[in-house]
Amino acid sequence: MLQTKYNILTVDDHPFTTKILTKILQKQGYNVQAFNDPLQAHDFLLKNGEWIDLIVSDMMMQPMSGIEFLIKIKELPTLARIPFVFLSAANNDNLRREAFELGAMDFFDKPVNTNLFISKIQSILKNIALNHLSSNILLTGDREMLTPTEIIEYCDMEKLSGYAYFQNSALETTLFFTNGILEHAGEDRDLSKEFDMLQEWKDYTFLISRGKLNLHAVRGFLKSDNSTATRKTVSFEKFNKIFNQYPGLLEIYIHLGSWRSVRGEKDHQLETLLTQLYRMNNELGRDYGRKVSYNCLQLTDGRRILMLYYHNYELAFLFNDEKDYKALLKMWRGN
Repeated sequence: MLQTKYNILTVDDHPFTTKILTKILQKQGYNVQAFNDPLQAHDFLLKNGEWIDLIVSDMMMQPMSGIEFLIKIKELPTLARIPFVFLSAANNDNLRREAFELGAMDFFDKPVNTNLFISKIQSILKNIALNHLSSNILLTGDREMLTPTEIIEYCDMEKLSGYAYFQNSALETTLFFTNGILEHAGEDRDLSKEFDMLQEWKDYTFLISRGKLNLHAVRGFLKSDNSTATRKTVSFEKFNKIFNQYPGLLEIYIHLGSWRSVRGEKDHQLETLLTQLYRMNNELGRDYGRKVSYNCLQLTDGRRILMLYYHNYELAFLFNDEKDYKALLKMWRGN
């Protein structure tokens, strides 16, 4: 479950080129699988593709060209997600355009500029890892939001196959789950001792995610997430007048790095739903340049959620009264 290094597959029909690329990449701490035959590389990917984070391929190869190799990769959903970059000595604009249209991510000229090559590879892998992490996160927060015991209960409820990562100002630790069952701690540490240590921490930040752990991505995400949260401070007392104005309002959730309830009520399923909706809206903004300005949902138990940007905050209002729900939305719209 733990991924501490990226796995890169290189393929070039010149053995000396793969030898040089392997040395360059291994020097940066990457695991490298090198092939001189694209057919062998393809066979390897069919069996082990889930572990490969990046493919670096020559363009002009035998018995299969780089373009043909790329097409075979993109034909299979299990492999199509792997970012693909080309190396080539051929200065052919039409060939490059075809490569990009087929899904290639970047193109490097031979001989390779080592510093530029490493810089771009690092950037590609960082962005891929952060995007993958963002799509798999279930919940982030701090001890005030969930205690260690409550996090275990939450992971059991979600039948999590993944991990819960914790960090404070000095230490970090990770708990791994399979189908909601807590199985082991990171770095082969004693599970009971790690949990006892967490119980003693007076404060921490946590992140719960599906899939395998990429420490670099998690640390980067939390650093960014926490820096955003620390710039936003709020006194929850300012929302009291909203509760007084709308008697059918049950709770207000505010996004400060994670969703927090103003009155301190805990509803893990609802917070998970809000997290997923918030993530989907951010993805819309990133991919299409537009976000949904507000969301209205009715839950199966009859309660209603109104998500919107209000008083300079991302907020979610939980109602049991349709009248107040519509009144707040009308007021927010200004009509």
